[in-house]
Amino acid sequence: MGHLDRRSVVVPAELPPHVEAYKKQQFRWAKGSFQVVRKILPSVLRADLPLTVRFMAILHLTGYFVHPLMLSVLLLTLPVGLLVPGAFNLFPISLIAGLGPPLLYLTATATQHRSVLKRMSTFPLLVIVGFGLSLSITIAVLEGLFSKGGAFIRTPKLNLGNRRKQRPAIDRGYVAPLSSMVWIEIALGLYALFTGIVLEPYMGWGIAWMVIYMLGFFYIAGLNLIQHAPDVRQQRTESGAAD
Repeated sequence: MGHLDRRSVVVPAELPPHVEAYKKQQFRWAKGSFQVVRKILPSVLRADLPLTVRFMAILHLTGYFVHPLMLSVLLLTLPVGLLVPGAFNLFPISLIAGLGPPLLYLTATATQHRSVLKRMSTFPLLVIVGFGLSLSITIAVLEGLFSKGGAFIRTPKLNLGNRRKQRPAIDRGYVAPLSSMVWIEIALGLYALFTGIVLEPYMGWGIAWMVIYMLGFFYIAGLNLIQHAPDVRQQRTESGAAD
């Protein structure tokens, strides 16, 4: 047998079609990662291993920790901007770190044989989704670090295809229920908007990155509410029939 290119192996799979299902999937992955961090990372750091190996272990296991940092930046920007405005003088230097995600994304998609512009066309949406998930994944990280066990929440599979005309009817009872976290996400989006308005006279366009937080939380929460609108209408209908 000749060499089998792993990219030629087709495996049937389905991405989470709803925001709530995707959030639950990412929550499970993030929590599981930090349960592993709590369990084995101290041993890895104490082991007689090369420094590069230990460093790579930290990067690999704690990748989701970027979301608590993102949420912390949002919550602290307003008080720091009002009390210690000079702290943002270092902000232009920190922009260098912003080059990491797009470079990583370009590297990961290098085998797709598409132009750089086509590959980067989806990057803004990825950024917005990443910011919008920061609350959910932060909670997952904290649970993974400080709580033990937990129920395995399976990602719903609805047997959907890429073509809308061929999609079967969805069993709404199998759709992940709407989490009350959506209202906190809306509140965080409003907080980001408020932060931008308050600090704009002091920082000018330097505070425009609050727009990314606002769009992220509003996008995730808004799409979640839209996708669960049929459930809400059904509940109202059943309630009215019962009366």
